[in-house]
Amino acid sequence: MTIQMQSLQRVPETLHHTLRANYVLVARTNGPMARNVDGLVLLMKALCVPEMWLLDPLVPPLPFDEKTYYCTEPLRIGYYDYDGVLRASPACSRAVHEAKDALVVAGHELIPIDPPPAFNLSLLYMQNLCADGGTNFSYLLFGEVVDPTLNSIRSLLLVPPEIKYFYRLFKKGYNSARIAATFSVPNGLSTYSFMQMQKTRSYFINTVLDAWKEARIDAVICPVSAIPAPPLGASSKIPAAAMYSMIYSILNFPAGVVPVTRFNEKDEENLESPYWTIDDAWDEAVREVSLGAGGIPVGVQVVSRPWQEEMCLRVMKDVENGVDNLLH
Repeated sequence: MTIQMQSLQRVPETLHHTLRANYVLVARTNGPMARNVDGLVLLMKALCVPEMWLLDPLVPPLPFDEKTYYCTEPLRIGYYDYDGVLRASPACSRAVHEAKDALVVAGHELIPIDPPPAFNLSLLYMQNLCADGGTNFSYLLFGEVVDPTLNSIRSLLLVPPEIKYFYRLFKKGYNSARIAATFSVPNGLSTYSFMQMQKTRSYFINTVLDAWKEARIDAVICPVSAIPAPPLGASSKIPAAAMYSMIYSILNFPAGVVPVTRFNEKDEENLESPYWTIDDAWDEAVREVSLGAGGIPVGVQVVSRPWQEEMCLRVMKDVENGVDNLLH
């Protein structure tokens, strides 16, 4: 009898069952920026070569899939403009629909879909960040001038559990259940709780993949954030705006951002009553941060299945080609 132990994720994990989960929740990934999609493609082609695999043997030896990227067959693409938790600013929602229209003109089939469970995934993300009670976070920031945008994370780490409990009760009493729930993040997890958290993540990944498979979806477009690019320091007022992209970090789905349109006067008008309703401080923060963003480019997020960066780039390129005239 001979036995071979494969590298992690070399063969489908669904082929076997295990008593334990793989203990990686939110791994660090690269996020290169370029002037256009062609620049990102050029970088991917330069990085996905044997020389790079020799430098880092832990990287799967996957060359750039030109067949997928240059394929011209129509795709079936899902889209949504609301994650079920925080409404996106009117400009961010409009960008999704303009990208959708551009992709339809390009010959693709666009279908509305339900978003992943954004709130549960975001809490899972924060629980992972706080799993050690903030020990590593505090160590890295020791003796440093802390940027104000990190205050919300620091509060989650440093506020005693008893104070968090009363804060949740207070917020629930003022019809702010979603804000209150963010303070349910524990000040550290046991090993068992951490293992259960990994199983929960695996469940969500499989649930989303199954939904995409059932709908025969190749990729998804949605807002990048609930707000357009904020003024310096303003992102600390509404960190929840990042849920739209945060969820795909914990799902480990490739995602890219491509400009579609610009914030205009109509978007500003739609931030006023009766178009924009305010349920709690989050809605007010989205409105406050978005006002005055006239002329700022607004993009969409393109998401594909794990290990299918070329599919993500292909859809990004089709969006870029279709809406190029809107930005110039």
